[in-house]
Amino acid sequence: MNEEDRKKAFQEYLMINETSNEINRPKRSLAKIYTIETAIFVDSSLAQKYDGHLDDLQRLIMSIMNEVQLIYEYSSMETRIQIVITKLEILRNEGPDDAEGDIDQYLDNFCLWQAKLHRAENWAQRWDHALMLTGLDLYKDIGGGKKNKKVLGLAWVNGMCKPTYSCTLNEGKSFEASFVIAHEMGHSLGILHDGRSNNCDADKFIMSEKTGPGKINWSPCSNVYITNFLSRGHGRCLENVAMATGELDFRRLGRLPGEQFPPNIQCQLALGSQYKAYVSSKEPFNNICRELWCLSGSWATPAHPALEGSQCGPDDRRCYQGSCSSGRVKIQEAQESNINNHFNRLTSLSQSTSFNGGQLIPLNRPSSTPWNRRWNRNRTGFRPFRRKSSINPFYSLPNPGPIIYNRRRPLIDSNHASQLDSLAGMAKSIKARLMAIKVNNQLTSPILETLPTVKLQC
Repeated sequence: MNEEDRKKAFQEYLMINETSNEINRPKRSLAKIYTIETAIFVDSSLAQKYDGHLDDLQRLIMSIMNEVQLIYEYSSMETRIQIVITKLEILRNEGPDDAEGDIDQYLDNFCLWQAKLHRAENWAQRWDHALMLTGLDLYKDIGGGKKNKKVLGLAWVNGMCKPTYSCTLNEGKSFEASFVIAHEMGHSLGILHDGRSNNCDADKFIMSEKTGPGKINWSPCSNVYITNFLSRGHGRCLENVAMATGELDFRRLGRLPGEQFPPNIQCQLALGSQYKAYVSSKEPFNNICRELWCLSGSWATPAHPALEGSQCGPDDRRCYQGSCSSGRVKIQEAQESNINNHFNRLTSLSQSTSFNGGQLIPLNRPSSTPWNRRWNRNRTGFRPFRRKSSINPFYSLPNPGPIIYNRRRPLIDSNHASQLDSLAGMAKSIKARLMAIKVNNQLTSPILETLPTVKLQC
């Protein structure tokens, strides 16, 4: 296959749907493709959850990375980025010291470990970027014996193509990892947070410092950052042509991630076996492509935007670039003869238990921490990725009554405005205290980079 054929295959892999783009951007130039050859490492804490079913874990990882690729193929991204997996290694007792989940130390250990391993690898398996997926609940040591257990991942800014710094650490227990990886990899490509030292909307795009409904597209600022990074020669390692082969080629699955893992399974992986996707005609439950809500009993909890290809409406409407689209995207026609059996087994696992050290354990998270809005800090060149707020609002379902901000408390009706005012005051006080923390964008000193916001919905 020559260069033109590769470009054509890459273009046809996903036809760009201009109408689903949130901002009007010119079409990307097809003149150059930047290929990120990626090594993925899975630590023992994540591997143990699929002990005996590592083929299912591999398919989960391939679908996660497929979603990352699709995010980089959105029409809002002007630079053509191709992710090629050159190595997938599931670690048992070997690998870097996980520092018992201390995100700063774990990332330092991983970056040094993978750099040393990279030098020892043969050319066929070398990589431009290394990614560690962990099953640990990562935390940040905030001093005084206290731990912030709401971190998701960490990466070096401008680290791409620098062997010791082109590395990220991410929790990999669900498809939330796709959005975190895309965000963190963006930092490695030189992209800073929207609204930080730039004029882009700080609360709309994937490079926002907090996630939220529909935050999956790229801002004009992100395009400027990545263009500058590449035009200055910092991404020269990405200019060679590479193609994934065999089981490391996620395109061979032949279906989009949301087709392989329907919304119900996405909810189960994110929150637990008792959850299922919830859709209604009322906001915010009426568009899973912006944010997938998951129901357990009479309570719904937000997970993440539904994956590309998730069925979102009648007539086989599917999620596409954050919108529920009736158009079918074109994908390569590779099929696996036994793919349904494998995903049925994975569904069964996600609905019941996970494996850890030979013992069956529930997959669902503790009620106090299901899908908390996560936050993280920034250290010498680091950029974290966090969710909307460190305070996780639970929303009651409208059956009947208004949707009220609460924490599994009884409904607060419209006559209880004072209670809502109290909640708003509490949220404002928390934010004010956090804003008092000095925030410094210099890459030479450690900083806390998150200011949580609380969403009140009535």
